[in-house]
Amino acid sequence: MTERLDFLNRNLLPVVHDKRVWDFCCGTGMNGVYALENGAQYVHFSDVRPETFKNYTNGLALDKDRYNWHHINADDISTNAVNDPYLDIIIYHGHFYHARNHYEIVNTLSNTRARYMCFESKGSNSKDKIITWHTENQNDKWWDTYELSKRENVMVGNPSIAWCRTVFTYFGWTILDETLMHRPDLGCYKWRFWMVKI
Repeated sequence: MTERLDFLNRNLLPVVHDKRVWDFCCGTGMNGVYALENGAQYVHFSDVRPETFKNYTNGLALDKDRYNWHHINADDISTNAVNDPYLDIIIYHGHFYHARNHYEIVNTLSNTRARYMCFESKGSNSKDKIITWHTENQNDKWWDTYELSKRENVMVGNPSIAWCRTVFTYFGWTILDETLMHRPDLGCYKWRFWMVKI
Protein backbone atom coordinates (compact mmCIF):
# COMPACT_ATOMS: atom_id res chain seq x y z
CA MET A 1 0.00 0.00 0.00
CA THR A 2 2.82 2.42 0.88
CA GLU A 3 4.56 1.82 -2.47
CA ARG A 4 1.30 2.54 -4.31
CA LEU A 5 0.77 5.82 -2.47
CA ASP A 6 4.40 6.83 -2.92
CA PHE A 7 4.06 6.21 -6.67
CA LEU A 8 0.78 8.15 -6.91
CA ASN A 9 2.15 11.02 -4.81
CA ARG A 10 5.25 11.22 -6.98
CA ASN A 11 3.52 11.04 -10.37
CA LEU A 12 -0.25 11.52 -10.32
CA LEU A 13 -0.46 14.17 -7.61
CA PRO A 14 1.49 16.88 -9.51
CA VAL A 15 -0.78 16.71 -12.59
CA VAL A 16 -4.22 15.51 -11.44
CA HIS A 17 -5.71 18.86 -10.38
CA ASP A 18 -8.61 19.84 -12.63
CA LYS A 19 -8.06 16.79 -14.88
CA ARG A 20 -10.54 14.21 -16.19
CA VAL A 21 -9.60 10.69 -15.18
CA TRP A 22 -10.65 7.17 -16.16
CA ASP A 23 -10.07 4.55 -13.46
CA PHE A 24 -10.28 1.56 -15.80
CA CYS A 25 -11.04 -1.84 -14.22
CA CYS A 26 -11.17 0.10 -10.97
CA GLY A 27 -12.07 -2.70 -8.53
CA THR A 28 -12.58 -0.83 -5.27
CA GLY A 29 -11.94 2.50 -6.98
CA MET A 30 -9.25 3.48 -4.46
CA ASN A 31 -7.04 5.07 -7.12
CA GLY A 32 -9.85 7.11 -8.64
CA VAL A 33 -10.91 8.18 -5.14
CA TYR A 34 -7.32 9.34 -4.60
CA ALA A 35 -7.63 11.40 -7.80
CA LEU A 36 -10.91 12.97 -6.62
CA GLU A 37 -9.48 13.75 -3.19
CA ASN A 38 -6.54 15.48 -4.86
CA GLY A 39 -8.47 17.79 -7.15
CA ALA A 40 -9.47 15.78 -10.23
CA GLN A 41 -12.28 17.54 -12.06
CA TYR A 42 -14.09 14.29 -12.87
CA VAL A 43 -13.47 10.53 -12.58
CA HIS A 44 -15.03 7.77 -14.66
CA PHE A 45 -14.96 4.55 -12.65
CA SER A 46 -15.52 1.37 -14.65
CA ASP A 47 -15.45 -2.30 -13.79
CA VAL A 48 -17.38 -5.51 -14.27
CA ARG A 49 -18.46 -5.89 -10.60
CA PRO A 50 -20.37 -2.92 -9.13
CA GLU A 51 -20.56 -4.27 -5.58
CA THR A 52 -16.78 -4.00 -5.04
CA PHE A 53 -16.85 -0.27 -5.77
CA LYS A 54 -20.05 0.28 -3.75
CA ASN A 55 -18.66 -1.54 -0.71
CA TYR A 56 -15.42 0.46 -0.74
CA THR A 57 -16.97 3.89 -1.32
CA ASN A 58 -19.96 3.41 0.99
CA GLY A 59 -19.67 6.13 3.61
CA LEU A 60 -17.07 8.17 1.73
CA ALA A 61 -17.97 11.82 1.15
CA LEU A 62 -17.69 11.82 -2.65
CA ASP A 63 -19.28 14.57 -4.73
CA LYS A 64 -21.75 12.71 -6.98
CA ASP A 65 -21.44 15.45 -9.62
CA ARG A 66 -17.74 14.68 -10.06
CA TYR A 67 -17.84 10.97 -10.88
CA ASN A 68 -19.76 8.14 -12.44
CA TRP A 69 -19.50 4.37 -12.36
CA HIS A 70 -20.36 2.24 -15.35
CA HIS A 71 -20.19 -1.42 -16.18
CA ILE A 72 -17.43 -2.47 -18.53
CA ASN A 73 -16.35 -5.90 -19.63
CA ALA A 74 -12.68 -5.65 -20.59
CA ASP A 75 -13.12 -8.60 -22.96
CA ASP A 76 -15.15 -6.23 -25.15
CA ILE A 77 -13.33 -3.00 -24.40
CA SER A 78 -13.27 -1.68 -27.96
CA THR A 79 -17.05 -1.29 -28.02
CA ASN A 80 -17.64 0.08 -24.52
CA ALA A 81 -14.64 2.26 -23.65
CA VAL A 82 -15.18 5.64 -22.02
CA ASN A 83 -15.98 8.22 -24.68
CA ASP A 84 -14.77 11.45 -23.07
CA PRO A 85 -13.24 13.92 -25.56
CA TYR A 86 -11.56 15.76 -22.67
CA LEU A 87 -10.04 12.72 -20.95
CA ASP A 88 -6.59 13.51 -19.53
CA ILE A 89 -5.43 10.55 -17.43
CA ILE A 90 -6.01 6.79 -17.36
CA ILE A 91 -5.39 4.81 -14.19
CA TYR A 92 -5.08 1.09 -14.90
CA HIS A 93 -4.02 -0.97 -11.90
CA GLY A 94 -4.50 -4.60 -11.03
CA HIS A 95 -6.31 -6.09 -14.02
CA PHE A 96 -3.81 -6.66 -16.84
CA TYR A 97 -2.63 -9.99 -15.40
CA HIS A 98 -6.26 -11.21 -15.29
CA ALA A 99 -6.88 -10.38 -18.96
CA ARG A 100 -7.03 -12.35 -22.19
CA ASN A 101 -6.85 -9.53 -24.77
CA HIS A 102 -3.84 -7.49 -23.70
CA TYR A 103 -2.98 -6.00 -27.08
CA GLU A 104 -6.59 -4.91 -27.68
CA ILE A 105 -6.75 -3.28 -24.25
CA VAL A 106 -3.57 -1.25 -24.79
CA ASN A 107 -4.71 -0.30 -28.30
CA THR A 108 -8.10 0.93 -27.07
CA LEU A 109 -6.65 2.89 -24.13
CA SER A 110 -4.06 4.42 -26.45
CA ASN A 111 -6.76 5.62 -28.84
CA THR A 112 -8.39 7.81 -26.19
CA ARG A 113 -7.47 11.49 -25.75
CA ALA A 114 -5.61 10.70 -22.51
CA ARG A 115 -2.11 12.09 -22.30
CA TYR A 116 -1.03 10.33 -19.09
CA MET A 117 -1.37 6.75 -17.90
CA CYS A 118 -0.67 5.28 -14.49
CA PHE A 119 -0.26 1.52 -15.05
CA GLU A 120 0.38 -1.43 -12.74
CA SER A 121 0.83 -5.11 -13.49
CA LYS A 122 2.63 -8.17 -12.19
CA GLY A 123 4.27 -11.23 -13.65
CA SER A 124 7.67 -12.23 -14.96
CA ASN A 125 10.74 -10.02 -15.07
CA SER A 126 11.96 -12.02 -18.05
CA LYS A 127 13.80 -10.12 -20.77
CA ASP A 128 11.69 -12.12 -23.24
CA LYS A 129 8.56 -10.48 -24.61
CA ILE A 130 6.23 -13.25 -23.49
CA ILE A 131 2.78 -13.78 -22.03
CA THR A 132 2.50 -16.70 -19.62
CA TRP A 133 -0.94 -18.34 -19.68
CA HIS A 134 -2.71 -20.18 -16.87
CA THR A 135 -6.23 -20.78 -15.58
CA GLU A 136 -7.87 -18.71 -12.88
CA ASN A 137 -11.07 -19.42 -10.97
CA GLN A 138 -13.50 -16.64 -11.80
CA ASN A 139 -15.69 -17.42 -8.78
CA ASP A 140 -12.93 -17.35 -6.20
CA LYS A 141 -12.20 -13.71 -5.30
CA TRP A 142 -13.62 -10.35 -6.34
CA TRP A 143 -10.36 -9.33 -7.99
CA ASP A 144 -9.99 -12.44 -10.15
CA THR A 145 -10.93 -12.66 -13.81
CA TYR A 146 -14.45 -12.40 -15.15
CA GLU A 147 -15.87 -14.05 -18.24
CA LEU A 148 -19.45 -14.36 -19.43
CA SER A 149 -19.04 -18.12 -19.84
CA LYS A 150 -20.26 -20.60 -17.27
CA ARG A 151 -16.75 -22.06 -16.98
CA GLU A 152 -15.37 -21.96 -13.48
CA ASN A 153 -11.73 -21.82 -14.61
CA VAL A 154 -10.80 -19.32 -17.31
CA MET A 155 -7.55 -18.77 -19.23
CA VAL A 156 -5.69 -15.55 -18.36
CA GLY A 157 -2.28 -14.24 -19.35
CA ASN A 158 0.54 -12.54 -17.47
CA PRO A 159 2.61 -10.39 -19.85
CA SER A 160 6.26 -9.99 -18.87
CA ILE A 161 7.55 -6.53 -18.03
CA ALA A 162 9.50 -6.61 -21.34
CA TRP A 163 6.25 -7.27 -23.23
CA CYS A 164 4.57 -4.35 -21.43
CA ARG A 165 7.44 -1.95 -22.16
CA THR A 166 7.42 -2.98 -25.82
CA VAL A 167 3.67 -2.68 -26.44
CA PHE A 168 3.25 0.66 -24.67
CA THR A 169 6.23 2.09 -26.54
CA TYR A 170 4.79 0.78 -29.80
CA PHE A 171 1.56 2.71 -29.12
CA GLY A 172 3.44 5.97 -28.52
CA TRP A 173 3.80 6.03 -24.72
CA THR A 174 6.99 7.21 -23.05
CA ILE A 175 7.68 5.70 -19.64
CA LEU A 176 8.76 8.54 -17.34
CA ASP A 177 8.85 6.61 -14.07
CA GLU A 178 9.11 2.88 -13.49
CA THR A 179 9.22 0.87 -10.30
CA LEU A 180 9.88 -2.85 -10.06
CA MET A 181 9.30 -4.79 -6.87
CA HIS A 182 9.99 -8.46 -6.28
CA ARG A 183 7.05 -10.17 -4.60
CA PRO A 184 8.45 -13.43 -3.21
CA ASP A 185 5.11 -14.08 -1.48
CA LEU A 186 3.48 -14.18 -4.93
CA GLY A 187 6.43 -15.70 -6.77
CA CYS A 188 6.50 -12.80 -9.23
CA TYR A 189 7.36 -9.16 -9.80
CA LYS A 190 5.06 -6.16 -9.62
CA TRP A 191 5.75 -3.00 -11.60
CA ARG A 192 4.27 0.42 -12.14
CA PHE A 193 4.71 2.72 -15.10
CA TRP A 194 3.94 6.44 -15.21
CA MET A 195 3.65 7.26 -18.91
CA VAL A 196 3.03 10.24 -21.13
CA LYS A 197 1.88 10.33 -24.72
CA ILE A 198 2.90 13.42 -26.66
